[in-house]
Amino acid sequence: MSSTSNKTSSTLVRISWGALSDRKVSSFTDHNETVATSKGIFTPDPLLRVHPVDLFGSLEEPLRKIDLSLSFDGLKAGITAGEAWPTTTVEVWELHRAPSGDAYYMVFKGDVIRAIRNPKGSTEIYQLSIAGEKYKLNGKRLGIPMLEICDNTFGDPNTCKVQTNPISEVATITAIDDQTVTITGLSTQGVGYWTKGYVEAFDLRLRIQNWDSNQQFLLNRPPPTDQWLGASAKVVPGCDGTSAVCYGRWNNLSNFNGLGIRMPDYHPIMENPRGT
Repeated sequence: MSSTSNKTSSTLVRISWGALSDRKVSSFTDHNETVATSKGIFTPDPLLRVHPVDLFGSLEEPLRKIDLSLSFDGLKAGITAGEAWPTTTVEVWELHRAPSGDAYYMVFKGDVIRAIRNPKGSTEIYQLSIAGEKYKLNGKRLGIPMLEICDNTFGDPNTCKVQTNPISEVATITAIDDQTVTITGLSTQGVGYWTKGYVEAFDLRLRIQNWDSNQQFLLNRPPPTDQWLGASAKVVPGCDGTSAVCYGRWNNLSNFNGLGIRMPDYHPIMENPRGT
């Protein structure tokens, strides 16, 4: 990384345009001198400005659209010459320089949807309107929720369709300590088998919040000690809603009501997980 100035922060803009068989790349910086980086050489443009249109929100609501101003010396008349041209892509970074090393933060990436020459009476300026992925959706919604897990109720006869009676077991409650109960007489199962299932005795059904591989079950609330201690209880296994458990444990993937994948918290290419 090299530059002839001690400035510690710069905006870097790279624009890819032209025919698909012969893409052209123009790179600019708001720095007053050329900035050479691993991403290329960025030429100074004193008129370069980035204007947020849809402001920043949380990681779930990133910047959706920006306006970019730059001088004629940048793109010349390339994308405003009236010729047919494919998508023009714009990438914007912030470059932070420090003794420990340089860091890039992706501010925005999108496609040009409008180009204006001499906007609002300004001279020697192009203004590009650039839309990101969320802006192009324009309020459209997917036909199925982007859920990693299934939202069916385990054992529901109309949705999940796993029959819980054949896989339930009856065992004895031998100890109660607040929300933790000890149940003996169950078959040996793998970690998590009973988690999110339930224990039922005397017409009271309590959810199993956690179970590892011993005889202790953490319930969602304390049971009535006078009734439950020493009693026989029905214990029904649970499901964590993942496609792996649905298929591997219950062989029920045909009724799985989720995508099995999820949208990441941030776009690994266009967004910065640190939110800066």
